[in-house]
Amino acid sequence: MCKFVWPLVKKTYFWQFLSILIPFSPDSKPSTRNNQNTTRKEKPMGISMFTALGIFANPFDLQITIGQPAGGVKFAFGIFRGPIHCFIPMLTSTPFAETLEDAIQEVDEILRAVHEYVAKSLADPANPVAQLLNPEGAEINPAAVLNPELIARILGELRLHQVANTYAMRALPA
Repeated sequence: MCKFVWPLVKKTYFWQFLSILIPFSPDSKPSTRNNQNTTRKEKPMGISMFTALGIFANPFDLQITIGQPAGGVKFAFGIFRGPIHCFIPMLTSTPFAETLEDAIQEVDEILRAVHEYVAKSLADPANPVAQLLNPEGAEINPAAVLNPELIARILGELRLHQVANTYAMRALPA
């Protein structure tokens, strides 16, 4: 099935299911994507709750890639589900980063925002996400979800190889 789905998947630029956006920073501003004169920091930054939950709850079934298009000078990134899901894109970008480190920094911001927001949502019993996924209010095992140690490992792999396959990483101790 992967060989039939992959040609369609790799053409996808942004895959999003829900319209609930998680801001990456409190400075996020309304959409200016169509205005080409804006700087990177002025553009809206957010992902859907569905995508954030997919990244947070499946940390050992991801592939994160940073690369450049053929003949390009800027870097782009992609966060995909693992091989069991035929590397379905969860979040991708167009080439935007001048350097590899800029792209890694963007991935770092995204992963840390996902961790902080979803962990905070699950800790609040009144939050609809917590009511759906953790109705008993049980403590979440940090080794089973996206955690700061795993984020550091991912960033290290991206710096070395421009690819981080979390499905090949072993779970970190809690």
